Amino acid sequence: MSTPPVWMTVNIRAPGHRHPHHIRLWLPLFIIGPVFMVFVLAAALIALPFILIAWILTWEMRWWRWLVHTLPGVVRMLWGMSGLRVDVRDDKAKVYIAVY
Repeated sequence: MSTPPVWMTVNIRAPGHRHPHHIRLWLPLFIIGPVFMVFVLAAALIALPFILIAWILTWEMRWWRWLVHTLPGVVRMLWGMSGLRVDVRDDKAKVYIAVY
């Protein structure tokens, strides 16, 4: 079983006329993830009555099946991001993203 990603680093270098811009961010995903989930759950609780009404009115159309089949795949994709490296370079700029 794989573990979820814990850290993400983002390095951005862009040229400037006198001073080149360099941004380096270390993002602790083990802190950002739970905070994001709290906001998602709060939004889901607010939207829950509307979702239930829509679900009841469109029960025969079975539009909700894609959600049941998609969520496990999204979770597996997020768990599989550990070890991802993205390096984009140009003559003038550089972007590097790493997920640990």
